[in-house]
Amino acid sequence: MQVSGYHECQYCKARIADILPDNKAVQNVLEDHAKSYILGSRDTFDLITYTKRLDVLKKYTKSAKTILDFGCGNGNFVKFLISKKYNAFGFDKSEDITNHLKIQNIPFYKSEEKIPNGSFDVITCFDVIEHTTNPLEIIEALRNKIKKGGILIISTPNSQGISARFLGKYWWVLGPTAHFVLFSTVSLQLLLSNHNFSILDASTDTLTPWFIPSEKFLSKILNKIVYLVLTPFNNMLFTKNFGDNIQIVAKLE
Repeated sequence: MQVSGYHECQYCKARIADILPDNKAVQNVLEDHAKSYILGSRDTFDLITYTKRLDVLKKYTKSAKTILDFGCGNGNFVKFLISKKYNAFGFDKSEDITNHLKIQNIPFYKSEEKIPNGSFDVITCFDVIEHTTNPLEIIEALRNKIKKGGILIISTPNSQGISARFLGKYWWVLGPTAHFVLFSTVSLQLLLSNHNFSILDASTDTLTPWFIPSEKFLSKILNKIVYLVLTPFNNMLFTKNFGDNIQIVAKLE
């Protein structure tokens, strides 16, 4: 399904923005996103989400000690991991976020170059890769930082999820000025497999709002109706890779 502002690979169903900005423009987008959302009041300490992430981590690695959260946002997941006795660090390219991490005394790396190679049992990368214009560079960087046999847990919006399929150009995730590459489960697995990762698990979950998230009462009511209608079918949708979020667990060979 072609949508304005993107072209779609007919083989793997990834969507790529027609116009990819330069690095300076991407950095400006990251800073705007950090100010308006990541460091805003809406991004709180989400214990339920962090616990689920830790459950996945424990399922696929029993001896992990050192963890990097790549694209760590406000650093709350790093804080959560530290509270569970892990040696955890964050990394984010936003200057506003790094200033926040410093104030909060959250361990982090100031630049990608300072992250030591081959040092991490696990790297997590949640909702990051869609904000980059060169996903290959990101995966290559992550591969270099993980120990051999280490685990990568990565998530991103699903270009072939039920919301993307049903809403088409009205899917609120679409926006070629902020989300530059949108993956399908197939395309993300291909990218990882081509960089010496073996796929341990590829799944989808989550139903995102069908109407632009806002404080408007009508938007809340309409989204609630959609959730109520689709909730009985969630397990089937997620099993068929129609969830709106992709999560892949991969091992570096």
